[in-house]
Amino acid sequence: MKEKYQEEIEEKLRHWDEQIEALKLKSKLAKGYQKATCDFDIQNLYEKREKLLKHLEELQLASDEKWPSLKPGLVAAVKSLQEEFSKVISKMK
Repeated sequence: MKEKYQEEIEEKLRHWDEQIEALKLKSKLAKGYQKATCDFDIQNLYEKREKLLKHLEELQLASDEKWPSLKPGLVAAVKSLQEEFSKVISKMK
Protein backbone atom coordinates (compact mmCIF):
# COMPACT_ATOMS: atom_id res chain seq x y z
CA MET A 1 0.00 0.00 0.00
CA LYS A 2 2.80 2.42 0.89
CA GLU A 3 4.61 1.65 -2.36
CA LYS A 4 1.47 2.17 -4.44
CA TYR A 5 0.82 5.54 -2.81
CA GLN A 6 4.46 6.52 -3.32
CA GLU A 7 4.24 5.59 -7.03
CA GLU A 8 1.10 7.72 -7.42
CA ILE A 9 2.88 10.74 -5.93
CA GLU A 10 5.95 10.17 -8.09
CA GLU A 11 3.74 10.02 -11.19
CA LYS A 12 2.11 13.31 -10.21
CA LEU A 13 5.54 14.84 -9.71
CA ARG A 14 6.64 13.76 -13.19
CA HIS A 15 3.52 15.37 -14.64
CA TRP A 16 4.07 18.57 -12.66
CA ASP A 17 7.72 18.67 -13.70
CA GLU A 18 6.58 18.66 -17.32
CA GLN A 19 4.20 21.50 -16.58
CA ILE A 20 6.95 23.50 -14.88
CA GLU A 21 9.16 23.05 -17.94
CA ALA A 22 6.32 24.35 -20.14
CA LEU A 23 5.93 27.35 -17.85
CA LYS A 24 9.66 28.02 -18.04
CA LEU A 25 9.38 28.14 -21.83
CA LYS A 26 6.49 30.60 -21.58
CA SER A 27 8.55 32.70 -19.20
CA LYS A 28 11.42 32.87 -21.70
CA LEU A 29 9.04 34.28 -24.28
CA ALA A 30 7.39 36.74 -21.90
CA LYS A 31 8.53 40.28 -21.29
CA GLY A 32 8.39 42.81 -18.48
CA TYR A 33 5.76 42.37 -15.80
CA GLN A 34 4.43 39.15 -17.35
CA LYS A 35 7.91 37.58 -17.22
CA ALA A 36 8.47 38.69 -13.63
CA THR A 37 5.10 37.28 -12.59
CA CYS A 38 5.76 34.02 -14.40
CA ASP A 39 9.21 33.68 -12.82
CA PHE A 40 7.73 34.36 -9.37
CA ASP A 41 5.05 31.72 -9.92
CA ILE A 42 7.62 29.18 -11.08
CA GLN A 43 9.68 29.85 -7.96
CA ASN A 44 6.61 29.28 -5.77
CA LEU A 45 5.94 26.01 -7.58
CA TYR A 46 9.52 24.88 -7.01
CA GLU A 47 9.27 25.69 -3.29
CA LYS A 48 6.05 23.70 -2.91
CA ARG A 49 7.56 20.88 -4.97
CA GLU A 50 10.56 20.75 -2.64
CA LYS A 51 8.27 20.50 0.39
CA LEU A 52 6.46 17.63 -1.28
CA LEU A 53 9.77 15.91 -2.03
CA LYS A 54 10.75 16.14 1.65
CA HIS A 55 7.47 14.50 2.66
CA LEU A 56 7.96 11.84 0.00
CA GLU A 57 11.46 11.13 1.28
CA GLU A 58 10.08 10.71 4.80
CA LEU A 59 7.53 8.29 3.39
CA GLN A 60 10.23 6.28 1.63
CA LEU A 61 12.23 5.96 4.85
CA ALA A 62 9.23 5.16 7.04
CA SER A 63 8.34 1.67 8.15
CA ASP A 64 5.07 0.12 7.05
CA GLU A 65 3.71 0.76 10.53
CA LYS A 66 4.73 4.43 10.63
CA TRP A 67 3.82 5.63 7.16
CA PRO A 68 0.08 6.13 7.85
CA SER A 69 1.00 8.82 10.38
CA LEU A 70 2.98 10.63 7.64
CA LYS A 71 0.18 10.49 5.10
CA PRO A 72 -1.69 13.65 6.26
CA GLY A 73 1.41 15.81 5.75
CA LEU A 74 1.98 14.29 2.34
CA VAL A 75 -1.65 14.78 1.34
CA ALA A 76 -1.44 18.44 2.42
CA ALA A 77 1.76 18.96 0.40
CA VAL A 78 0.17 17.40 -2.69
CA LYS A 79 -2.93 19.55 -2.28
CA SER A 80 -0.84 22.69 -1.83
CA LEU A 81 1.14 22.04 -5.01
CA GLN A 82 -2.02 21.15 -6.94
CA GLU A 83 -3.73 24.36 -5.85
CA GLU A 84 -0.68 26.42 -6.78
CA PHE A 85 -0.63 24.85 -10.25
CA SER A 86 -4.32 25.58 -10.70
CA LYS A 87 -3.79 29.19 -9.69
CA VAL A 88 -0.78 29.66 -11.97
CA ILE A 89 -2.41 28.01 -14.96
CA SER A 90 -5.59 30.04 -14.59
CA LYS A 91 -3.51 33.24 -14.47
CA MET A 92 -1.70 32.33 -17.66
CA LYS A 93 -4.82 31.74 -19.73
